[in-house]
Amino acid sequence: MAEKLVSQWPHAKPPDMAGYLSAIASVLGQYPIGIARDCVDPTIGLARTREFPPTVACVINWCDERLEYQKKWAQYVKRRPDPAPDVAVSPETKAQVGQLLAELADYLRGKGPLPGAKPEDAA
Repeated sequence: MAEKLVSQWPHAKPPDMAGYLSAIASVLGQYPIGIARDCVDPTIGLARTREFPPTVACVINWCDERLEYQKKWAQYVKRRPDPAPDVAVSPETKAQVGQLLAELADYLRGKGPLPGAKPEDAA
């Protein structure tokens, strides 16, 4: 993942590339896999907002902010009330929604794939 992240800045040429990649990899390894995946994703990650290669501190800040966002989102989902009693929801729909939320919670904790992701997306 460190190589994928650094490759998003083609002009990045630190004097010690191996040391730089090792430091970035070490940082990414301290976070849930979902956070690390998001960080290196060019559509939503660090490269979306930075024009220059990131420092280790920059990667830590991005990952910390993303982790905090996901924790807040998980708490929001956890606190949401059940549908109003006058709304008819079939037991099958409730089971499907519960399963989807459980999979999403696992993804946010870095313990599973993104719900609905295809197996080839994981490679």
